Amino acid sequence: MRTGLRRARRSRLLILVTLLLALGGAILTGTAGSASAATTCSAGTYFNGSSCVPADPGYYVAVAGAASETPCPVGTFQPNAGQTACEPATAGYFVATTGQASQTACPVGTYQPSTGQKDCVPAARGYFVDTVAAVSDTACPAGTFQPSTGQAACEPATPGSYVATTGQAKVTACPAGTFQPNSGQAACEPATAGYYVSTTGQTSDTACPVGTYQPNSGAKNCVPAARGHFVDTVAAVSDTACPAGAFQPSTGQVACEPATPGYYVSTTGQAKDTACPAGTFQPNSGQAACEPAAPGYYVSGTGQTSDTPCAIGTYQSNEGAKSCVPAARGHYVDTAAATSDTACVAGTYQPSTGQTGCIPASVNFYVPGAGSAKQLACPAGTVQPLTGQTSCVPVTASAEAGPAARFE
Repeated sequence: MRTGLRRARRSRLLILVTLLLALGGAILTGTAGSASAATTCSAGTYFNGSSCVPADPGYYVAVAGAASETPCPVGTFQPNAGQTACEPATAGYFVATTGQASQTACPVGTYQPSTGQKDCVPAARGYFVDTVAAVSDTACPAGTFQPSTGQAACEPATPGSYVATTGQAKVTACPAGTFQPNSGQAACEPATAGYYVSTTGQTSDTACPVGTYQPNSGAKNCVPAARGHFVDTVAAVSDTACPAGAFQPSTGQVACEPATPGYYVSTTGQAKDTACPAGTFQPNSGQAACEPAAPGYYVSGTGQTSDTPCAIGTYQSNEGAKSCVPAARGHYVDTAAATSDTACVAGTYQPSTGQTGCIPASVNFYVPGAGSAKQLACPAGTVQPLTGQTSCVPVTASAEAGPAARFE
């Protein structure tokens, strides 16, 4: 062990002597020695006038024997001393000036896909960068947009508009027939049935007003109620047919009109009322049918509100008549609104029609039965001195002596 210690001590003394000799040689050689040292500085170091020193961080020495260091150019950096080259800025970073010992991360809103760059690229319109040291920008998702460059976030589509695809720089107004009440949406909502949207960029749909309807979704306008129909509520999806007894001649109406007196509407959905035909009438409004003229009455024209009683001398036994029947020959009608004519009683007759009374048989004439249209002359050998008789009497002797046996 003692032998090993002795050897170690000798080695340390030898090294110390060698260093002292080298230092003394340098001092003795002076200026000539300094020039020689510069040529012996290795790459990564340079001679500063007195000795070889390592290149500073941010600088480099590419070759041996250099008398100065070189700053790293823009786009590069060097964090270590004594280096022979600089490092290019990595993707997502930049170096804006020379002589830099470090690179700088691209800030939010910018990115850098390449190495060795002196600056960063601003995010394009429709894109964003929300992290530092990004190597690319990101497309704004559907429902958002970005109109400016170099942004860290996207803006949501405003109510009444939408953004259907990614990477958009502007919003699109909802077209007519659609709306959007919310922000940040990728599509618009169609107007619901019973509603409409007439213009672009709307945040809500509008209920169809009374008198109109809309059966479909996504409509730009409402449909007016058809003739013969009506809509009396808002947001209707259909129009309603006018009921029987009512009509509507115009479109876009909120109610129907009742059939006028003298008229009727027999079915639904009608645009006009119909005049009651001859033989019928209607005193009331809003009716689906007309009433037939009663027996003893008639209606000669259309659109009447009442029936008319048959005049004396006429009658009508049926309902729904357009006219009255004149009393037949041998008959009469002496009251209005009669449903039948009356036969002339025996002893009377009536040769004409439409009469209000009968004629009594003349002197020397007779009428033996009822309903006769003529009187009969008394046969030969008979006479009738009175009127209104049903028979004749035999001629007496005194009568035969008279001036006349019978009279015409």
